[in-house]
Amino acid sequence: MDNFTIKSTNLERFADKLANLQRPTFRALEDYIKRSSEAVAGQARTRTPVNNGALRASITAQYQATGPVSVESSIGTNLSYAPYMEFGTGLVHDHPSWGRKRHMVSYKVLIPWVKRKFGVGDKQATGFAIAIAKNIMKRGGLLPRRFLRGSLEAFEPRIKADAQKIVSAIKREAGLT
Repeated sequence: MDNFTIKSTNLERFADKLANLQRPTFRALEDYIKRSSEAVAGQARTRTPVNNGALRASITAQYQATGPVSVESSIGTNLSYAPYMEFGTGLVHDHPSWGRKRHMVSYKVLIPWVKRKFGVGDKQATGFAIAIAKNIMKRGGLLPRRFLRGSLEAFEPRIKADAQKIVSAIKREAGLT
């Protein structure tokens, strides 16, 4: 998402005015950031691929006041495999700085997943796992799932429009319009 920026010819005056705003005005901005963050996180949870539910359950929205009139928000997960689900792997990933190398998966790591997913026995699970591992290798890796980025992109136009309205209201209150 592009950063939302305020362009002003007199930024110091603007910052001074914002610092003098009443707490209820800033509280409204904080509440908006929290609600927006939770909405994006909720959307990400619905888009998350589910195996055992750990990835979906780990998605959180965190926000904090970082200054007198500054709020930051982050949405994500702390699971080590989440980036590979989000961006994909091997030759088919879409991460801007990862290298490209064919991703080969051992069929053995897929057997427990196949058993859970399809409710089959050991022999059939092994056969399915081998076929799946071959398909992943043939394709070059796991495809990107974009559950976090896709959710943010879905909300981005609304967040930008709402943020512009809030900033306009703050500027009016600060006497800058």
